[in-house]
Amino acid sequence: MSSISVTSQTWLQNFRPYVNGTKVRWPDLYLSLMAGECIDLTLEFEYSYLIGDPESPLKLCCEPDVESLGLECDPPFGQLVEMKEGLIELTWHICARKTSGAPFELHFEMPFYQGMPPSPLVPGKIEDVLIDSLRCDRPVTYVGYEVNAQALMLASPSGRPQPGATLKWSYAEKSLPDSISGTDGNALNTLIAELGEHTLAVVQPSGNLDSKTLEITGLPMPDATFYGASFEPKRLNLGETIHISLVAQERFSMGRLEGIKVILKQDEKNIDMSYSDDRGQVRMTFTPAQSGSGRISVHMYAQTESSASSSFLVLDAEG
Repeated sequence: MSSISVTSQTWLQNFRPYVNGTKVRWPDLYLSLMAGECIDLTLEFEYSYLIGDPESPLKLCCEPDVESLGLECDPPFGQLVEMKEGLIELTWHICARKTSGAPFELHFEMPFYQGMPPSPLVPGKIEDVLIDSLRCDRPVTYVGYEVNAQALMLASPSGRPQPGATLKWSYAEKSLPDSISGTDGNALNTLIAELGEHTLAVVQPSGNLDSKTLEITGLPMPDATFYGASFEPKRLNLGETIHISLVAQERFSMGRLEGIKVILKQDEKNIDMSYSDDRGQVRMTFTPAQSGSGRISVHMYAQTESSASSSFLVLDAEG
C-alpha cells in the first residue's frame, strides 16, 4: 500500500484531461453530446508517480444510470483500467445513443488506493433535439406538382445541426414516408400537391410533442402552353453554353402564368427543371459535354403537355 498521502489535489496534479485531443482544465470540463455523437475523454499522466502502482487502477463512473441516459463508453463505465508502465494516457470513448435531454455527471475513482478521493466532477448533458423550422420550395403550386420540403433539426441549447434524427411526416391527413436528418441537420421529403389548402406536418417519434406545420395550397391546373421558345446558339464551340428561354401563358386568354413546370431534356433524358417566374418567363442553360450533334427539348406540364425541340452542333477544338 502506498504511504504517499493523497488529497483532492492529487487528481489535478497528476492528471491532465483532454476532450477530443484538446487539453481542458479540470474546472472547465463540460461534455455536451448530441444523439449519435461520440467524444474521447483522455487522462494524460506522463510524469505521475502512480504509473505502475498496483493500487492505481482507475475507473470512470457515471450518474445517473447510463441506460436511462443512453450513454455508452469504451472501456465501459465502472471497469477498472490499469496505469501500466509505458503508458502516458488513457482514453474513454463516450457515445450518446439516444436523445434524453438529461444532465449527467462523470467522475474517476481509484478504489484500491487508500484515501484517494474521487476526481473532480465532469458535468455534461445529452442535448435535446428540436425541429427548428419547416419550409418548402413551393407553398402555393398547381395540383399534381411536386413540393420539396425540409425540416431543420437542431440540438438545444448549442444550436448545432443534428444528424440522424428520424421524423414522421403527414400531408392532407395522410402519412408520408419517414425521413432522417443529414449532416446539415435537414430532413427532406417530397409530396404531390392536392387541390385546396392542406397541412403539411412533421413530428418527432416516440411520443415527443415537438412538431411543426405548414399550409400548402394546391391550385387548379391551368390550360397552359408556351410561346417564343428559343435555343441559342445552335452552333457552338466545346465548353460554350446554350441558352433556352420561353414564356408560359394561358392557352385562350394568353395571360402569362407563374409557377408552370418546364423540363429540359437531351435525347429524352431529363437534365434540368425550372418553373416560370412572375412574368411567365422560363430560362435555362445547357453546356454540352462533348463535340458533335445533338438535340434538346423543353416540355411544359399543365392540363396538356407542350413541347419544342432544337438540334445543335458542338465543334471540337480543331473545328
